[in-house]
Amino acid sequence: MFSEEQAAELRGLTLLDASEQEVGEIDEVYLIPADDQAAFASVAVGERRVLVPLDEADLGEGVVTARYDHEMIVEAPEPSGEAVDPKLEEAVYAHYGISDATIRDDSGFSSAAPTARRQGSSDDPRGETGADDASQGHP
Repeated sequence: MFSEEQAAELRGLTLLDASEQEVGEIDEVYLIPADDQAAFASVAVGERRVLVPLDEADLGEGVVTARYDHEMIVEAPEPSGEAVDPKLEEAVYAHYGISDATIRDDSGFSSAAPTARRQGSSDDPRGETGADDASQGHP
């Protein structure tokens, strides 16, 4: 996984698939709020932008190599804003056949909201009140 500092350096780099075929340029990086680790990159693929998980990705000289094949990446869901909401996150996990635990360095459990946010975004879901927390009102 890439730290928040490393994530800032990923923008503008070329993403390669598992066979080192060029996919496109990374235009955004999304972090897991609980640990500020880079979780997903959005990549320009033709007229589309797609999300690519950064689990097991390798950083090289001007490139990032993902562990996924080209076809899977170009058919991935598209991001639509400054954060990866839970519905989109689940669609990305289903598309790539992974889970939250694959992306995270720990067990996948977090006390913070699971929504990934764009690196450098001021929209931090950790500031939410937790009014929808299922533990509230529990005896």
